[in-house]
Formats: sequence, structure tokens, C-alpha cells
Amino acid sequence: RSVTLSLSSLQLFTLDPPWMASLAGPFVARRVSCLVRAACAGTVGKPAAVASHHSPRRLVSSTTATHNGNSDAAAAIKSAQLYALVEARVDGELRERGYGPASRVPADVLGEFDNFHYHGVVAVDAAAVRLGLQAGDRVLDVGAGIGGPARRLASKFGVAVDALELQPNLSSLSSRLTDQAGLSGDVRNICGDILSADTASLVHQAGPYDAVVSWLVFLHIDDKSSLLRRCHDALRPGGKLYVEDFFLAKPLPSPRWEDLRSHIYCQSLPTKDRYLELLSDAGFTNIEWQDMSEDWTRFVDARYSEFEAERARHDRVMGADAASALDVFYGAMDRLFKAQLGGVAFHCTKPSQDFYCRTQRLCLCIALTLAYPHRVSQQHAKILKHVVTRPPVFVHRLFEV
Repeated sequence: RSVTLSLSSLQLFTLDPPWMASLAGPFVARRVSCLVRAACAGTVGKPAAVASHHSPRRLVSSTTATHNGNSDAAAAIKSAQLYALVEARVDGELRERGYGPASRVPADVLGEFDNFHYHGVVAVDAAAVRLGLQAGDRVLDVGAGIGGPARRLASKFGVAVDALELQPNLSSLSSRLTDQAGLSGDVRNICGDILSADTASLVHQAGPYDAVVSWLVFLHIDDKSSLLRRCHDALRPGGKLYVEDFFLAKPLPSPRWEDLRSHIYCQSLPTKDRYLELLSDAGFTNIEWQDMSEDWTRFVDARYSEFEAERARHDRVMGADAASALDVFYGAMDRLFKAQLGGVAFHCTKPSQDFYCRTQRLCLCIALTLAYPHRVSQQHAKILKHVVTRPPVFVHRLFEV
């Protein structure tokens, strides 16, 4: 605060020059840019208001709210047969179990068929344990589908969930099923596109969340850089992200890419290294990557075989058209995993508020050092050399200083 900064002398930092991003990484480069603006405005050192994650549990309505989602994307994703005639499938499974569309249905009964990802409620429970979720925590489910994971988290772990879903019919069905399960006070269904400004604003106002979760949805979204930043923004400092997704474990033959694009609505896939880079660039730390490829290969093979063996039952319960669409989807997934498609379950952390305070000091120190090189002492110059030669050592040393 004893140094008066002029905007002109620090203008290069506000432009996020490529060399700065390559030197310290995009995340730190963005922080430097923001901090220089704050320094020039005299607001450095004034902590931003952060809502306490210990706030009382919020009661929410399960009524679906629509927030200008991307209608083109919502229509395009229907090319994935998994999302065809979902209402017919759900109502058929309810009838088979003796329930109507307005009956009260236990969440455990819905859990037998309302999850679109692998291993159903078992996978949801495992994720909750890894995240360390506790009663009263607040969770955002990105790509919530018909609300299976959201209802499981609310009913078994006592958390409050915002279930964000792009497709209006799935979000509406999720709202209905949530009401039927008696969980309307714990799960709020939101229809919107997480990449849209309106939905992002809504999520920001509703947050911050203790955890953001997503099961087999990120694969539908090409712009993973923006997607991960939105997830990062939605979390409180110290909050965690849990995702199950596909990745490119090895090159896929052309017919399998056709399966991905035509039947799965997946236009591209990152490699493991690229995915880890995107997570780091978005600001996440403590990334734990669990390769699920072999497990999911066995799962989809058994699922497809069982579905084929029970085809007469599925035609009767959900209707021939719905069963045929699901058969095409299951067959495509079986072919993809046999071609060594990669599957992953990863979780990572948004750094704590203490980390951000230290990062602010680090970034401002870098900015001041580079802006006023003639004032740099020998000690600081020696430390700064580590930025080029040994960045991790430099960061650690500067934090100590």
C-alpha cells in the first residue's frame, strides 16, 4: 500500500499477454491481471465477501425453473438415443412396479431405474463418500437428467441439491419424480445451459456450493475450458468437483467416432494429459484421477447382453420404439469400450480462501517486480530466477518470503 501504482506502467498485465500465461500458467496470469486492476483501484487487501458454507440448510422448491437455456443444444443432444422417449420408459417402469404418474414413490424404488450412468446409486454413494458430503451441504448437479443422483444425495446424505439440466422435458420429468418422492424441499430442478450467461448468473447467485457433481455429461460439451471455469466459479473456496466422463485413451477408428457423434452426441474427447491441463488451468488443485475404463467395459458389455436377453420384457414395459432406441445406444457404447474408449472418475478441489490470499500476494509481488525492475533487490532477483528455471520451487520460496 506504500507504493503508488500507475495504470500506464502496469498496462501490460491487464492485457494478459501470451508470454505471461506461458510463464506462470493461464490461471496465475488471470489473477495477475485482476490484481493489477485492483491495485490501481486501491482495492488490494480488501477481501471479497464469501458466503459461509456453514449457513443454514436452504429449503427449495422442486418446481422447474427455466433460465434461457440453449434451445439449439437441447435439440441437438436428442440425437443420443439415451434421451429418446424417456417419459415412456419411466412411466412403464413405474407401472411395472405398481405406481402411477401421481403416486408417492420411495426414492429407493426410483433409484432402480432413474440413473443414466454406470453402477447407478452405488456410484452416487461412492462419490458422496469421496467428497465427504455431510448433512446440510449444498450441491450442484450439472446435467442432472431426470434427477436420479440428486434425489439419492438428498435422501441418503441429507444434502440440498440444485439439479441443472439442459433438456426441458428431462428437467420437467425430474421435477415430477422429485415431488413423487417427497423430496421437493431438498432438490430444486433448474432447466438451463451452464455455459449460458443467464444460467451462470443464476448459479452464481445460488452458490457458492460445497460440491459440484456430474455423471457422464461433460462428454456432450466441447468447450470444456469454459465448462470447468463455470464449475470452479460455482464452488466455495475449499469446495470439490466430482466428475465421471470419457477421455481418449488411444486413437479410435473412424467407425467408432461415427458412433460417438451419431449415437452418443460426443463431438470430441480430450486425452488424459489434456484433461488434467484443463483442470489445472481452471484453477483446480489436488486432482485425483481414477481410470474406470476396464470396469466400465465390463459393465456396458453385461448391460447390453442382459438388455438383449430381456428384450421382450422391455418392449412390453416401455414400448418397442423406446426399447429399440435404447438398444441402439447400448450397442454403440459396447462397441466403443471394446475399442478402448477411456472412462474416468476424477475429483479435485477449488483452493481454500487462505490459498487465494497467498496467491494474491504472490501475483502482486510478481507484478511489482516486473513493473519496477530497477527497484528489485539482489535477494528478490535471485528468487525471481526460479520462475524460469524451477517454477514450483519459486512459488514455494515466494510464499515463504
